[in-house]
Amino acid sequence: ILLSVLAFTSSSDPWTTTLARTQAHSFLSQHTSQTRSASFLVTYLLQSVIRPLFSKSRPSTVTSSGRKAMPSSLPPKHHDFTTEQTSKPWKYEAPYSLALLEFCVENASEEIIKQHWSLLVPPLLTLLDDNSTHIRSRGLAITSLFLPKLPHKILIQSGLDSVFEEAIMPSLSWLPSLTPLGESLEILPAAYGALYALCDARYPAPQTPPHSPSPLHQDEKERTKKERLKFFDKLMRQGIFAGCSYASSYPDIVSYLIEEMGNIVARMGIRSVKHLKDILPILCTALCDPFATSHEHLLSQTVNTLQVVILNCWPRMQEEGHRNEIVRSLVVCWKGVSQAIQEEGDKAEEGKQCEDCGEVDGNTLGNVRKQIAVAGRLLVKAVEGEVDMQTTLAPLLAVDQELVEDVFGITGATRSKQ
Repeated sequence: ILLSVLAFTSSSDPWTTTLARTQAHSFLSQHTSQTRSASFLVTYLLQSVIRPLFSKSRPSTVTSSGRKAMPSSLPPKHHDFTTEQTSKPWKYEAPYSLALLEFCVENASEEIIKQHWSLLVPPLLTLLDDNSTHIRSRGLAITSLFLPKLPHKILIQSGLDSVFEEAIMPSLSWLPSLTPLGESLEILPAAYGALYALCDARYPAPQTPPHSPSPLHQDEKERTKKERLKFFDKLMRQGIFAGCSYASSYPDIVSYLIEEMGNIVARMGIRSVKHLKDILPILCTALCDPFATSHEHLLSQTVNTLQVVILNCWPRMQEEGHRNEIVRSLVVCWKGVSQAIQEEGDKAEEGKQCEDCGEVDGNTLGNVRKQIAVAGRLLVKAVEGEVDMQTTLAPLLAVDQELVEDVFGITGATRSKQ
């Protein structure tokens, strides 16, 4: 009975409705002492149900005990589609096994994971290696639940840190046009989420000793910090920059990648300045796009990420090239957004409706304009005391004083007093 109910516990399964999921969780909540016990999760679900289903499709990157396998000099095996159905009963005969695996990972305690992690690793890597977008993204989501519960010592000593990295990273390249847009937008958030979980498990914040830290502790702390930054460097180069270059004609993809760019910059802090030469062209191109106002979400996300970049890379804002590029982009974007809002207002006054093409949301663009003003003021604050922005913007003040005041908070009156 419990096995039948568990098949309806995940909203990711197409056969599970909201009502069925609610009733399943309500039923299971009355038997938590049994469903969260080691005998049920490990002995019954993992060993008796899940393990036989995944036994024929274990990836070659791990051994039968779940540890990293030694690299082989043999040529890679060709995928045999004729035997796929017999080698993957979990996919074709028992698709509910994914819900069972997710339930095990979600409800297993850290102690159970510590003792029986080898039963979970092969199925997870099998899902991450599947060529189906839905199954791969499901595997990424379950991996994000599993890694925080896996002890750091086991992750490193078993070599699974590099195994999971190699299994997850290819998902970042599932981009249009080779991958349908909808599937790409499904798998990218799951992939980045799994990589963040791997990073936190692989490079945890070092515990501060109660007394003064020893030189050995300081060295370990610095090494962990450097490795963590190298991991984010790899994500930025192989994930964000490569993705923005390859899928530049897909606004939804670029918008999501720019959002993740801001997340990575926030995690790296000042160390992200090394990527500034690649970050600013991507952001400035999106802000200066003459058709940017037809993609409000992309425009809004770009301005938000620019704010994060200015806050974390503020010492480099003093460089003339970076500063002038940001000023140009903010001014061009402000003019484009203001023009779009004005045109929308004129249409509303005339009672015209644009049904099929290019209708812009005045409320969204109004919020974007406010965020542009925030970014402009952040830039002025970032260079305060080092660069006289009033002198820098003097040519623009002479042409459009109101724009400079709206975007950067600098007035011409102050200039005339000097």
